[in-house]
Formats: sequence, C-alpha cells, structure tokens
Amino acid sequence: MCKHVARWASEASSRRCGLRGSARLNLYAASPQATWRLIDETSVCLADGCDFVGPLGAMHAASFSQHAFLHQHPIGWLIDAQVLFCFECVDVVYDDQPTSRQKHKRRRGEREAATDRLPRGMVNMGHTCYMNVILQAMCHLPRLQLGRAPRCRDDLCLPCRFHDVMRADEASPLAPSALLYAVWQHAPRLAGCKQHDAHEFLLSLLDGLHISDPSRTPSSCFSTVHAALEGVLRSDVVCNICSHQSTAREPMTDVSIALGLSSLEALFARYVRPEPVVVDCGACGTSRHCTKTLSFQKLPLVLVIHFKRFAAQRKITTPVTFPLCGLNMGPFVAPSSTPTPTVYDLVAVVTHHGTSVHGGHYTSFVCSETWFACDDASVTAASEGDVLASQAYVWHNGLGFDASY
Repeated sequence: MCKHVARWASEASSRRCGLRGSARLNLYAASPQATWRLIDETSVCLADGCDFVGPLGAMHAASFSQHAFLHQHPIGWLIDAQVLFCFECVDVVYDDQPTSRQKHKRRRGEREAATDRLPRGMVNMGHTCYMNVILQAMCHLPRLQLGRAPRCRDDLCLPCRFHDVMRADEASPLAPSALLYAVWQHAPRLAGCKQHDAHEFLLSLLDGLHISDPSRTPSSCFSTVHAALEGVLRSDVVCNICSHQSTAREPMTDVSIALGLSSLEALFARYVRPEPVVVDCGACGTSRHCTKTLSFQKLPLVLVIHFKRFAAQRKITTPVTFPLCGLNMGPFVAPSSTPTPTVYDLVAVVTHHGTSVHGGHYTSFVCSETWFACDDASVTAASEGDVLASQAYVWHNGLGFDASY
C-alpha cells in the first residue's frame, strides 16, 4: 500500500466503510504498465465530503486528474476496474499481503516495470542531442503517461509521433526520426542537420502539440502535455500617480529566468520583485511611471524552468544552486489565486557543454527512482552530487503533494 493511501486509511470515513463492505480496495493490476489504459475509467473521489465523479485521464476537461490537483484529493476508486488509484503515485494501489495469484501478477509486473524503469538511450541522428535531452526529460514525467493515444493515419502527425516516443518500450536505443520530421514540418527553422537550442526545440514541440489538438479552444487546452505543463502568470501594474491597477493574466508552459544570483530561490525572488515601468495608465489617459509586479496565478503540475545561459551568442556560465526536492513556490504565488500544492521535486535536468548556442553538446540527468546520466544512446548511473554540480540549462520539476498537506 502506498504511503498516501495509508495516510488516507488512517482517517475516519463513512464512504470508505461502505466501499469495504462491497469490494476489496487494494487490488492488483496485472501489470503497472497497463495503468495508462485506465484513462477512460470512471473514478469516484474518496475524500471526505466530496462527491466528484469523472473520468481518470488528464485528456478530459472534468477529469479526476484535474480534480485531484486542484483540490488535493489524490485517492480515487475506479468503478469498473475495482481498484484504488493514487494520483500522487500515478498508479493503481497494490496490497501489502496479496493472494498467491496476485503475488504472481505482481512479480510479473515488477519484472516488467524494472525493465521499463531503466532509461533507454536515444540515437543521435546528426546533431540531434538538443532533441534527445528534451525527450528524455519528458519521458520521465509520470503526468504525461496519462494521455489517450491519438488516432489518425498521418505519418507526420506530431501528437501521434510524440505518443509513439512516450509509449516506446523496447530496450534498445530509440531513434525518434518520425517525430523529428514531424517537428520539422511544424517548425521549418529547425530542419536540417545543424545544432539547435534545446529550449527552442521544447517550445516548438509544445506549440505543435497545442495547435494540433482539435479540441483546443482559445481559453483552454486539455491535451495531456498542456494539462501538465500549463500554468498562469499574472502581471499587476499600479500607477504611481493615481494608484489605478491593471491586471493581465497569461498562460505559460515554462519560466525563463535571467542569471546573476547564486541560488534558484534568489532568482525567483528577483523575478517577482516589483520593478518601475513607464506605460499608459487607463485612468490618467497618458503615460505614467508605474510599478509592475509578477506572480503565479496558477502553478502547473510540472514546472519547467529555463535558465537564460545564452546572450549575444555568448554563454553565461554562472553557477546556480537548486534543490533536489522541496522547492517551495508558495512565496511567489498571487495572493488571490486558488490554493494549490506549491512544493516541487526535481525529476530532470538538461545541461549544455560548450561555449556557443550553435555548437557544443547537450546531455541530461533523469530520475527514475535513482538518477541516471543520459548522453544520447549512452545511459549510466549518476549520483545526486553529479546532478547538483551540473550547469543546468533547462530543467523540469515534478509536483510533490506530500509537503503541501
């Protein structure tokens, strides 16, 4: 039993008692890798006093995944599968004392999972290390495993080719050529066998996935990737003369931060620090000296942070310290925002070796229970010290619920 269900089970709940009378809560799936097939399962929220019922997957607008994040209700009961699902673990819940048949299923599932947990390398197809590091990072984000498989017959369909990479389960190094060609169709500036910027590739990939989603509306997008990565940045501008305030909200999928300070926390504190600006005041009807303040109206499930290491074709090598776990974004959230978990744990780091954005080499560190160093097709074990000593360029944080309760 996972620790989140153990904590939930220690609290009194009339609903939980009723479920115990009709079925065992802690059952086994034949394989943990089958979890993603549960996307359309109807889930009942088991939080006290909550009556939410909806589909599990993040592809749905009114999904249990969305509900669990917004309301901090991570435990659900999948009606048809008759299993508990823990959103924090992104997995079904396994019993501590299984039957003989369940033991066999679990051993088989654990063997399969152990193989899948070993990160596979990615073939460098001619200066494509910039793509490989981003894909490695995204493949190790559990939130992206809850997506529904797109269905079409277009060989250059970007969501389909991205899904193929995310679901690939062979042990040999992957050559994501079909995805590369699909990205080239969407972003021709990336075409050809030249070195490109990893952050530029990430933004192009996200943009392509976003506009390829036929269900997208101007106000919202519920594709798996954007449901996990999208937050809302808020900008407040106050006139220094009349105190008139104007507020703008903008969706974001990453945060780009200028360097110059020694720690990530200090960089974020500077990022949201009030700054003087001269803009038109809606009340005064003319340009005024104003004060602008940034904050996060909504934090994403997965926080992507980009350090601005390149300026005027020159690389900035300033070191930055960052935590492996417990990054608290609470101080940077807008006061009027909806309360959500604000603590993040590190799951991937992208690093650049070299002095120019047009050259050098990209590698990454990914966390799959333990840390691994990924250098194209080569994957080796790494220590936490290796990760902390890296010169981070782009890195992803996976949201951690534990410290938020």
